[in-house]
Amino acid sequence: MHSKTVVPAEEHAVKIAVARATIGDSDFFLVARTDARAPHGIQEAIRRANLYREVIFGKKPNLPIEKIYN
Repeated sequence: MHSKTVVPAEEHAVKIAVARATIGDSDFFLVARTDARAPHGIQEAIRRANLYREVIFGKKPNLPIEKIYN
């Protein structure tokens, strides 16, 4: 089985920020995901998901993603 690799979180966050800036206030719906759980574990996947949500919404999320998994 091949090991899954993922780009650094901050690099992916920049890509999400560019996409968010590009769509502006249009009717597009931006979805970001992470595949970090397999290679880096659940805590890193949660950290990345929260980072990406912060980039998309411009603020820290009110409900940490880890509450969904517990």
